[in-house]
Amino acid sequence: MKLHKEKGITVILVSHNMEDISRMANRLIVMHQGQVLLDGNPIEIFHNDREKLQSAGVDVPPLSQNITSFGRTKHSCQYRPCPCT
Repeated sequence: MKLHKEKGITVILVSHNMEDISRMANRLIVMHQGQVLLDGNPIEIFHNDREKLQSAGVDVPPLSQNITSFGRTKHSCQYRPCPCT
């Protein structure tokens, strides 16, 4: 995110770890069987498209599950990555 903000560089991260994706990405593209299944904001996808994610074998990160279970959406609760010190 720092590279994008400071230098306008886009970073493409390929990962099966949704914990990492939920902390680092502002856009999520989920592919299944060579096709784009979902494309959008990770928080919205984790909240609204859980069944599609599960059909592709993707688990929703625990933090996103907790936000969903408390009935919060991107409008009332956003989390941002915190720097490790």
